[in-house]
Amino acid sequence: MIVVMDALDECEDQKAAEELLGVVLRSSPHLPIKLLISSRPEPVIREQISKQPGGLVWRMILHELDHQELRDDIKTYLASELASLNLSDSELKSLTRRAGVLFIYAATVVRYVSYSDFGCNSHDRLKDIMNQETSAVGEIDELYSTILQAALNKRGLRDKDKQDIIQVLHTVICSRAPLTIDALSGLLKMNNTSRVHAALGSLWSVLHITGPSESVNILHKSFHDYMIDSKRAGNYHCQETTHHGVLVRLCFDCIEAAPPFNICQLETSYILDKGVKDMQDRVSTRISLQLRYSCQFWMSHLGATLGASNEQLGERIQKFLSTRLLLWLEVMNLSQLSSAAVECAYGAKEWSMRYGATEDLRYLANDAWRFTTAFACHPVSQSTPHIYISMLLFWPQSSPISRCYANQMQGMIRIEGTAMDLRQLALVTSKSMGAAIQSIALSPDSRTLAIGYNAFIHIIDAFSLQTIAPGFKAHNQQVHSIAFSSNGTRLVSGSKDATMSVWDTQSWSRVLGPIKGHSRGIETVIFSPDDKLIISGSNDKTIRIWDAQSGQPIFDPLAGRSKFITSVAISSSGNLIASGSGDESIRVWSAQSGDQVLKPLVHRSYVTSVIFSSDEATLYSGAVDSTIKAWDIKTGNMVLHRPFTGHTGAIRCIAVSSHGSRETYVASGSDDCTIRVWDPTTGETSFGPFRNHSHLVRSVAFSHDNTRVVSGSKDGFVCLWDLQTARRTQTLTALPGHTKQIKSLDISPDGTRLLSGAADRTICVWDLERKELALGPLKGHRDHVVSVSFSPDGEHFVSGSHDETIRIWEARTGQHVFGPFKWHTDWVNSVAYSPNGYTIVSGSKDKTLRLWDAKKGKMILGPLEGHEKPILTVKFFPDSKRVISGSADDVVRVWDAEKGEILHVIGGCIKRIDTVAFSPDCTQVVSGSFDKVLRIRDALTGHLIPGSPEMHVRNITSIHFLVNGTHMVSGSDDKTICVWDARSGEPITGLLRGHTDSIRSVFYLPNGMQVVSASDDSVIRVWDILTVTNPGP
Repeated sequence: MIVVMDALDECEDQKAAEELLGVVLRSSPHLPIKLLISSRPEPVIREQISKQPGGLVWRMILHELDHQELRDDIKTYLASELASLNLSDSELKSLTRRAGVLFIYAATVVRYVSYSDFGCNSHDRLKDIMNQETSAVGEIDELYSTILQAALNKRGLRDKDKQDIIQVLHTVICSRAPLTIDALSGLLKMNNTSRVHAALGSLWSVLHITGPSESVNILHKSFHDYMIDSKRAGNYHCQETTHHGVLVRLCFDCIEAAPPFNICQLETSYILDKGVKDMQDRVSTRISLQLRYSCQFWMSHLGATLGASNEQLGERIQKFLSTRLLLWLEVMNLSQLSSAAVECAYGAKEWSMRYGATEDLRYLANDAWRFTTAFACHPVSQSTPHIYISMLLFWPQSSPISRCYANQMQGMIRIEGTAMDLRQLALVTSKSMGAAIQSIALSPDSRTLAIGYNAFIHIIDAFSLQTIAPGFKAHNQQVHSIAFSSNGTRLVSGSKDATMSVWDTQSWSRVLGPIKGHSRGIETVIFSPDDKLIISGSNDKTIRIWDAQSGQPIFDPLAGRSKFITSVAISSSGNLIASGSGDESIRVWSAQSGDQVLKPLVHRSYVTSVIFSSDEATLYSGAVDSTIKAWDIKTGNMVLHRPFTGHTGAIRCIAVSSHGSRETYVASGSDDCTIRVWDPTTGETSFGPFRNHSHLVRSVAFSHDNTRVVSGSKDGFVCLWDLQTARRTQTLTALPGHTKQIKSLDISPDGTRLLSGAADRTICVWDLERKELALGPLKGHRDHVVSVSFSPDGEHFVSGSHDETIRIWEARTGQHVFGPFKWHTDWVNSVAYSPNGYTIVSGSKDKTLRLWDAKKGKMILGPLEGHEKPILTVKFFPDSKRVISGSADDVVRVWDAEKGEILHVIGGCIKRIDTVAFSPDCTQVVSGSFDKVLRIRDALTGHLIPGSPEMHVRNITSIHFLVNGTHMVSGSDDKTICVWDARSGEPITGLLRGHTDSIRSVFYLPNGMQVVSASDDSVIRVWDILTVTNPGP
């Protein structure tokens, strides 16, 4: 039997073509078949064929055949196909000469000349070809140019018709899958198929319409190559990046035009999609081909724009993600493309990070990827309505997705309470393998995850965690270690049965092994960076180095250990090998000579894991003593002179983020069932501990872009963690209590209590240690409580309200002490105690300040006039002798607190002053204003210190300094907070999100490690700033 595989090079997925060819070629010698394969000599195809033993494959290369025989064959073909034109012998010879040895040229001539069954000026078309001048671009390019010239310069063709031809042609050239005429009409908004038919009519010789669905394809890949090459195609060139941008917009337009909710009219979530009797009919009827194409390929087109028009595209992506993400996920899930949806969403996240998208878009895209992944990897995806009923309902309410789609939760139950905020938001998804996991390995492109458990290796998609290759038996006993080669084409495994095997990562067939040499179980295996060597460590106390092609040993075993080898690592240059052992030490060897190059490096218990930094300067080790150590590879000394501490159980695995990242991290997994990500420059935990596993964590790995961590545990679960969300989700808890917007906060001097005032006219006092309400809600004011302040001794607090009054309260009982004081004639916007506790200052919408005796409850000075618009904020200088005020009149004024005189007027703000704060050493005053800028000034002179930090996108509402003055935190109407370096004025973090409405107040807690914020979303949040940065001693 003869099997023909034609045009293998035109397979869009080159990896799939390589895999198919490899399987077929390896199997054919044992089958009663002959294979006839035609293909252009693409590298992956040529490589597969060249691997085959001589005698099994016979290759015929077209250009190596006798050219005269080829020309004779082409002449015979042309004479037969163009017989009705009665060509003269000279015409036939001329056409044959032009074709050379290219049958595609001859075939294209025939299609062009014989268009419409030779009924469309065939002789004129033939004459056009014969009149071409031979040029350096070659005959086939001349022919394609002639065909396009005839199509676009046809007499009587309107400009609109030309545009249709170009639009259809460029779309077919750039499409990611064949489109039908009907789908082209819908996608290109041509309204009816006749316009597409008309546009295709002149392109029949280069495009092909097949099947009853009228699918449009390029006739030959050479035409695609011609069209995208500006030098070859000239005026007919298809600018790919530009047209891919057009197609992105058209895809979004198509998705936006579809019904926004429940596109297949599914009546209930109780029935799985596969249980709906007419599901296929619903899908085919209600999801058009152009809609399915748009949903499946918008990201592919977006990626092909290479950042062109990224600002405009960014706006479209933001609109799509915030209004049509759930519809898109419906279509993808109903089309059984959920795995592709995950990869698509991840692509959008990467695009937003790579091409300078806004902070909001980056945050939204990351959340969209998390949402899509969580749904696609969960059993609820078997019933599409659960996108809304389960996923959206239980998605964190502070997340961008929940905020964008809150209107689609109307009528559903509402999930509330602090447990929603305490969830491990860094966890994207998890998958059970049904058995204890021994090892995981992530491919270099981070698309494939290999998992070793029992004697099996299981391969899954690293985006969706869906199975690629079901578990196959790799060894006779447990698989202890697996590792990918750096080019991703091979996987090596080491087993308790003392053997290694090497696997092809396309077919997952064994290409080498079982390799024998160790006398006891193999604990660890790795490839060298150039993939030429494999290094293994064993319970037989030796390290062996093997040739990765032949499986033969290179050196004698590296011995000298008194106990089993637990881990091996190789430096990025391939020059150094490190090993960890049960003898509580680490040894470093020369990969060339096998000699030790450092004295043994020692832990207090046996070493479980070692790994080099990408720059080879540092070696990291983890041990059963629960510590990680960083070693200077030149001196053998500890880098930080102390270990990384935090885990409460043995360290089982460590990983280092990939080379080229702006930030280098070390990840670790432990017997305490957690994962931590460390800053190696400080030895402190940057992210985590991540908790989801119920047993020890045996393996961790970073994605190539360092945004994800994958972990495998003895509990049988693989977990996918998102470091971007970990970086941004610093909320420890949310304190509910008020029923309306929270307008103001203050912290008691001892840091144990939090004071809040709100639009519900009440005041609450919170126990910060217990995270619970201590007093209140306290009632008395008749309008919004917009400002609260503790006395310096913590015994009292003062409140100001839109009811135009001020009240003084006893802080322990909540009883009124003085007030209400009603001297202001409009809203009281701000109140504050003096540092000595004797005086209170108030600022009002009536444009005046007043000073009050805090002990007697009497006004002692005022009204102080000078501002031309409402006063928004007031504070005492640390010496209690001066007061500073900020106003909507865009200036800051400094007043003598005893005489009421104006001492300084500080201008320079473009918009109103909303907040001011002093540094602890009294040298700086910082103002936040409506123009979104923090201005840092000399507190004595008022002179502006160079640099105007800008991060927020709306007005700054609150500022507070860390107690040592090194950092400050700001809150804004843009719903975010930001941590700044107070010395340089540079932001330390990005904009930290969690609140869903404007932030009204921010404060550092006295421990310097946490920030508390209050918002119009009626929630108080406590943020662990150490998960973003260390705010100093």
